[in-house]
Amino acid sequence: MKFKYYLIIFLILLFSCGIEDSVYFQEPTYIHIKNNASENVELLFKGYNQERDGIYYLLIGYDVYYYFDKEENAKKMVVKNPYISKNSKLIDLSNDQYPPDPPNSPYRFPKSRFPNMEEFYKTTTIPVSLEMIEKVLSDKNDNVRFCFHNDSINDGTSDKNPYKDLNNGFIFMDQLFPNTTEYEGAAWLDESNDGVFKGFYDKRYYDNKGISYEDESSPPIYYIYKMYLYIIAKGYNSSDEIDRNPSFIESVKSNIIEVKIRVTP
Repeated sequence: MKFKYYLIIFLILLFSCGIEDSVYFQEPTYIHIKNNASENVELLFKGYNQERDGIYYLLIGYDVYYYFDKEENAKKMVVKNPYISKNSKLIDLSNDQYPPDPPNSPYRFPKSRFPNMEEFYKTTTIPVSLEMIEKVLSDKNDNVRFCFHNDSINDGTSDKNPYKDLNNGFIFMDQLFPNTTEYEGAAWLDESNDGVFKGFYDKRYYDNKGISYEDESSPPIYYIYKMYLYIIAKGYNSSDEIDRNPSFIESVKSNIIEVKIRVTP
């Protein structure tokens, strides 16, 4: 009996220490949709992520996952053509460092794993800068927003992606596409439109995956497709890992949201 008693005490202490040593990231909340079942779907949520270790913010960004049938088949959304050479509006965060002692302060995105930001945009759906964390990701609803447009955001301007609106207090990420593994180099992209891919607004994507539309106009000018998505926040477990350990920890999943997209062939 004594052995069982001490074993139970040991296990309690072990798990307690494990929990105490890990930071808890607040998951995205209050997710809702604007313009559902349209060609301009936009999602908004509350990102309240001021998690710190001392002076160091630990958040890296958000990952958006989507699926059409079963949750176990979920894939991570990635910004359209996540290569800065192809998408000049992507923010380059490779020199984002912590204060107060640059240039010796640590880099938030370890160069050992991410020698350039092209690699980082393949792994994180919505990366955020220190300025975004400090000035935007506070206790306020709708401070992170994203959509799936094919066109460049605010084309013809110098606005970047993700775009930060400090006056109105939100971050906006445009051009979120299916995971690149689902379309880059695909033969069906060259069949029409000179290989131009419109992401979640491209009917060929659904046809190739065998996804049936939920509704259609009469006559069939457009089709409505339904998908599900959830969001997680992620970052470092402690300041000791910044610029050293590229393994991030994640929040629990947000609520699952049903999204409807109107696709015009």
